[in-house]
Amino acid sequence: GLATATASMLTKGAGRMGATVYENYLADRASSLIASAGRQSFSLNLSMPERFSADIFRLLGETLESPSFQKDELERVKRNQLSAIKSAEDQPLSLAFRRIFPFLFGDHPYGYMKLGTPESVESFNVSQIKAFWQKQKAQPWVLAVCGHFDREAIIEAARTLPVPSAPGLEIQSPPWTADKALTLTPPGRPPHYHILVFPTASLSAAS
Repeated sequence: GLATATASMLTKGAGRMGATVYENYLADRASSLIASAGRQSFSLNLSMPERFSADIFRLLGETLESPSFQKDELERVKRNQLSAIKSAEDQPLSLAFRRIFPFLFGDHPYGYMKLGTPESVESFNVSQIKAFWQKQKAQPWVLAVCGHFDREAIIEAARTLPVPSAPGLEIQSPPWTADKALTLTPPGRPPHYHILVFPTASLSAAS
């Protein structure tokens, strides 16, 4: 859940901008900047009119280099994440997909719960968020652009972004659990779904 919390925190202010000023800066330029975290990726999505590209790329650079990570914003993020966990645990299908990865892959990174557990989320503090981000921003990155844009301006903007300083992480193939069944029943609700999961040949396997 730490990566998800960090992604939520990343766009809650940067430099001298608090969360409200940051949001207004984007809104005044009909733009958006959203961060998200997956099991083996961390991404930021920008959307803006071409005429504001320079402004938004400057904001992106400041977001990457000096995010605010304010304590009061972290408390809001934690409340939202705890609410999302509770909502997922209350719905049979959401509960199944939330618990199936830890069941299948155990302590491997693929087995982590993206939202974390209530106990882990409650324990998050600003120091943990900052430490995670220092490691994350050092990772190699890829910039993909679509729409109407000035290629040279984008390349020049990319040169202003943080230069990766760490080698890319390699995740080994996860071991599958030896257990054959997992039964989950949300409180007060009978089970309604059966999910059959099995390993298949990889995309790189010979035909």
